[in-house]
Amino acid sequence: PAVKSIRRFALVPFFAFLTAESRLHAELDQDTQVQSVQENADAFQTLETPAEGSVVSFEIVLGETVARMGGSEVFDGFRFIMPDGAAGKDFVWFFNAPDAWGHWYVCPASGPFQPAFREWLNGDKNYERFDRPGEKERLRVLQTLEGSYFKPGEEYIFWFHRVAGQETGQLRGVFAFATPPGKWDHEAIESALSLKPQGAAAQVGHLNSRGGRILLDETFFEPSYARNRIDDVFESLRQTTQFQSGLFITMEFHVPPCTTEPSLAAIRQKYGEPDFVLTGDEARRLRDGKDASEGDVVRSYYDYFSFEVATGDRTEKVLRVSTQATDFSTLRDGASEASFGRAPLKNLVVFHHGTTEVGRMYYFLEGGKEPVVIAEPPAGTYRRKGEELQYKGAGEWIWRSLRSGGLAERISPLRNHRIEGEVEGFHENGKISFRAPYSEGEVDGEVVVYSPEGAVVERQKFRRGKREKDAEPANGGR
Repeated sequence: PAVKSIRRFALVPFFAFLTAESRLHAELDQDTQVQSVQENADAFQTLETPAEGSVVSFEIVLGETVARMGGSEVFDGFRFIMPDGAAGKDFVWFFNAPDAWGHWYVCPASGPFQPAFREWLNGDKNYERFDRPGEKERLRVLQTLEGSYFKPGEEYIFWFHRVAGQETGQLRGVFAFATPPGKWDHEAIESALSLKPQGAAAQVGHLNSRGGRILLDETFFEPSYARNRIDDVFESLRQTTQFQSGLFITMEFHVPPCTTEPSLAAIRQKYGEPDFVLTGDEARRLRDGKDASEGDVVRSYYDYFSFEVATGDRTEKVLRVSTQATDFSTLRDGASEASFGRAPLKNLVVFHHGTTEVGRMYYFLEGGKEPVVIAEPPAGTYRRKGEELQYKGAGEWIWRSLRSGGLAERISPLRNHRIEGEVEGFHENGKISFRAPYSEGEVDGEVVVYSPEGAVVERQKFRRGKREKDAEPANGGR
């Protein structure tokens, strides 16, 4: 069936500063690691030199033979010699590695080091040969590197740094040298590496999607309709971009009605209550009442899928299933205490006491827009992993971002449900890392960045969320 796509935009708060001092430390650390890797080149497994037009698959047990740095830092991976016939082609690869080996890079086996990988794409699908059922805590990456980085006939090491306690783990992947297309996106990399996605059931398992399992239930939906909707989700995920400013660009798919028209009540009875329900009146309110058609349907969201029922239809026949890149299951964590969940692509925060929803707001914790309060939560402290919202009532909040040990990483005051006043960040040692004045949800004034020792290393001036001029390092940034 024909598919209609709609692009939506959302702004979320973004505030991060990288000081000159931290940049220098990162560069020195990487240089030290490369030196250790090069001095222990024999620890890395040698792979065949790829023939022209071919792909090379590999399976390596990381941690069997390793390079060490300082006695505690461990590296492992593989090496190969750059083929002569790869001029004008880019290096393209996919790998599936344990999270415990979560840092990776490439360097020449000897000689000067040059920066290489800068960006990558998250592996969002399960691929035949490289993904196993039930695997968890895996890092799955698709990535490219300009062929000009390599010199024919020279050897290169692709190394993984163990960042957690897991001693060994299997690395699986495939690489090739391929002629660059106009853009290296998921589809182009999959084509260059001949990656074959697993079936719809495996992809639903990878997403851990309750909505996907509902679609695959032939009691309710035809298999072809289910497969198409599941494919739409991956397309939405791939077409969603978050910029450094916090701007999202995403795509949603709306399709013709499903022919089976299953009962939403029967779906709820078998699979439980939806993660989120959006009435037509609420949707129209978010559009300032401009789109009267928004009132025609009630949308029940099960993670990435929206099951639509006509407003007032007591039979609750599902007319169609829409998809989006937002996982609404993150709104309901089933906690016994007060909690909150966020769906950034929908500008939405929902509050719960246990499994009972007690509050709902749009454009909350964002800059440049006044929050829409659907239901104001009662005063109290609401938590989610790494965050805490303390509500005092009358629109006043304290928002804390927390480190793994529970210490504050950032504290933000809110008035009228928007960030207002001085936001403070903290280093791991508890000292101030930055101070930033906010007005009506946007940084407004001079931001000061501090070193872990307390010295001022950078100042930046903002006006209504926009930088007034380039950063001014204090004392040359040192």
